Amino acid sequence: MTRRAYEKLVAELRQAWDRSVPGTPRSALRAMVHRYCAFALENQRRFRLMFGVERIAGPREDSPRHPVRLVLGVREEALAALPAGRSGQVGGERDALLL
Repeated sequence: MTRRAYEKLVAELRQAWDRSVPGTPRSALRAMVHRYCAFALENQRRFRLMFGVERIAGPREDSPRHPVRLVLGVREEALAALPAGRSGQVGGERDALLL
């Protein structure tokens, strides 16, 4: 059930990206962030299960099979679409974790 929740979130993030104005990755990323926050507010209990630290025995970023990787992957894709010269660039995976 939790994996389906991650897949649903990823689908909603991709949909927010797809609905944004073509050629404007910053506004598309903004739309994804808004959808992520809306998902958290609309699914508070499920969101706590998905991202609550008390449920995870070790760091999520160290577990390549954990479904949170689906969310990180879609964030990395969105960040990769941003212009290369953006300030403060530290790398796709690190930015995705920070996001």
